Amino acid sequence: MKPGKPKPVILISVTLFTLLCCTSGAWSGLGYAAGGVSAGEAAGFMNQPILSSFSLPVSSELPGLFPLWKQLDFSSFPPARFGFSLTLNPVNEVALLFGGLSSTLGWLNDLWMTDGFGWTQFQTSHSPDPRDGASLIYDTARREAVLFGGFNGYILFGDTWVFDGVEWILKNPSHSPIPRVDACMAYDRDRNLMILFGGLGDTGGNDWEALDDMWVWDGMDWQQQFPTHRPSARFGANMAYDPSRHMMILFGGGVGGGLLNDTWFWDGNDWIEQQPLHRPPVRANFGMTYDENKQALVIYGGQGGPYNLTDTWQWDDIDWLQIPTMQQPPDRLSYRASLVYLPAYQTVMLLNDYRVKHIDIDSHMVFSEHLEAWLLRYQYLNFLPDIFH
Repeated sequence: MKPGKPKPVILISVTLFTLLCCTSGAWSGLGYAAGGVSAGEAAGFMNQPILSSFSLPVSSELPGLFPLWKQLDFSSFPPARFGFSLTLNPVNEVALLFGGLSSTLGWLNDLWMTDGFGWTQFQTSHSPDPRDGASLIYDTARREAVLFGGFNGYILFGDTWVFDGVEWILKNPSHSPIPRVDACMAYDRDRNLMILFGGLGDTGGNDWEALDDMWVWDGMDWQQQFPTHRPSARFGANMAYDPSRHMMILFGGGVGGGLLNDTWFWDGNDWIEQQPLHRPPVRANFGMTYDENKQALVIYGGQGGPYNLTDTWQWDDIDWLQIPTMQQPPDRLSYRASLVYLPAYQTVMLLNDYRVKHIDIDSHMVFSEHLEAWLLRYQYLNFLPDIFH
């Protein structure tokens, strides 16, 4: 593997006594802590009696490191909402959250930021109309977040806004994509261009249609691109730029009644479909982002047909590798999951909304809504030596 590329996640098969499942509250009692096992100790576990066995994922970067999702507890969150937009501002090392749909407040247009330790709301004189399903990505060359599209239950938006760190500014480009929702958008760091692909749009028919058009934003205007090859029409796909490989990577999405799991590279001139040996299952409305620390693209969750998915995957140059995390977020956070890299923790954060049904005092069905955050961590386990030694 080339220097500087992410190391693959490998599996060490560990045999454990069945009593492990009956003690210390299963995984909650395994004790995630610093100062874990050595490579020699891990190898010694291979020779233990086989009563119950499973595989523990371990990072090859440092023996004894195991991937798991851990809940991140903020003292307070923005109001809970569904279909919000989330992006990283790498200049100030904060994540930005915009809009969404609240079950109690309706469509929102508030803007929040977090460094991973707390949330702060921006107070602006102007702002985009309330909406969900908009595309929001930070432009590092111009130091502004770019927002396009979305939906508010009545209007399908095709406006372009930028946030300069203080105020929202409505742009009036000479050209613009048609209004749409659930498009994928990402920033090409090498070419200093914002790339927009697909989504659900109104093409003049009776129903919205999945789109396959591609546009670039240069800070002043949108220009449609006409490459020789391109992915098929889709919505709910995801796209992220991989600076270590100088490629834009697009994965998955939905079209009509079907879901996709194809992988495409944009090299600045054309789309190239990849043929990896392994592929994540088909999905739409999932989380995907670039992990700056691991130098790898990470996928989590989404809608996989009738089921919500809770799997985690990583792209390793030529193939998708599943990261079989020992602990993962509940499936209630899978649909429309959002991932963003948090520099403060040097890892990826999952943020999503979930709703809980209640019966009120008048026997009416009501919902309470909550935001929840999780971090993808690589940690030592301290329980294994205690069991076998």
